[in-house]
Amino acid sequence: MTMSSSYWEDYKATFRQTYERAYQEVVERETQKKQAHQQKDLHFLRANLSHFCPEIPAEQHESIYLRLLTNHWLSARSFRYVDFGSLAHMGMGVSGNADFLNPTDAPRPARIFCTYHLGGYRAILAMLLNAGYPLTLVIDNRTLTNQQEYIEKVSAQLNQYNQASASIEMLDAENPAIGRQMAGALYKGRSILIFLDGNTGVGGIYQRNNKQLRIQFLNKTIISRSGIATLAYATRTPIIPIISYYKTLDGAEIPHYDCLPAIEPLATSADVFVRETTQQLYDLLATYLQRYVDQWESWFYFHKFLDFDALTTESTSEPMETGLAASVRFNEQRYSLFKIDRNGYLFDRQTYQAFPLPADAFEWLHQLEQTSDQTSFLRQSTLNNEYIDYWWKQGILQAAA
Repeated sequence: MTMSSSYWEDYKATFRQTYERAYQEVVERETQKKQAHQQKDLHFLRANLSHFCPEIPAEQHESIYLRLLTNHWLSARSFRYVDFGSLAHMGMGVSGNADFLNPTDAPRPARIFCTYHLGGYRAILAMLLNAGYPLTLVIDNRTLTNQQEYIEKVSAQLNQYNQASASIEMLDAENPAIGRQMAGALYKGRSILIFLDGNTGVGGIYQRNNKQLRIQFLNKTIISRSGIATLAYATRTPIIPIISYYKTLDGAEIPHYDCLPAIEPLATSADVFVRETTQQLYDLLATYLQRYVDQWESWFYFHKFLDFDALTTESTSEPMETGLAASVRFNEQRYSLFKIDRNGYLFDRQTYQAFPLPADAFEWLHQLEQTSDQTSFLRQSTLNNEYIDYWWKQGILQAAA
């Protein structure tokens, strides 16, 4: 399916104008936050990019951050799908093994659709409803609470537009009975749509138990839930990965959807299938992130799936034994400063630990971070020397070049 010339020209013009307005709003807001030191999200993103994608230069982190926020601004307002009629044009961006979207008179067989918070992921729900799949959406408790009414409204509008009666139900991923509920939905002929990188599961995001897997993801090992692969194996239901991303054409971003080959439950042990399949699903995401790093919303929280105990052990540095240098600088390669409300923190981007700071200590480190004359600044300092000596010994301060 191709876009009509008039639709495409209107879309390009509208996109350019809207993107520029969104980007300027984001820049103005973030400038105000920077002046107030309210930059926690930026510094957690910097930490995540440094851990998972160390090949990306640090000076690119802030521009990635601004583009991520701009894309979120557009997606949250459903700009790219300004009316339901425009969904008909999505066909041009669907590629891969998409036979499951073809029209058919027979009931749709139940499948497990696995996707990620990348690109235009919100439209995957519409894509599957348009194709006639009765859907069960599995999402975390917070999203369920905040967006259930909106998702039901979108579903109703799609049905009205298509003169159809596709149904959608939502399940709380943190419900202790979620495994049985998903299996029950598949048994009734409903397909499951689930986000692998949401990964909350029973007990919430920080829950750790022996049902979880240690999986290699990009440059780190993460702790992952195994529910998607376990469900597929137990019910003999194929998993179909769908990955969304935006491509830029003539200055406008066009959503694309890659439908990857189905992962069929194999005649092997459950443990082997679950581990290999979970690793395969993360490998798929990693491949796309290397090209579309600024389109993944999960960058803002994905550090929560790291093994923090191992991370702290790996990142512990030896204290400085030598005396304080005559001229020092703030170690901005590892540490950041931010405030939450009025409370200041020193943030270690290697270990993700945030240390509360008294107001005078925060201001001293901030001024040191900004100054170009460290020697003069240190000579004129009125801060308690115990702070300065401790920061030097811990490597928070370094000798200035």
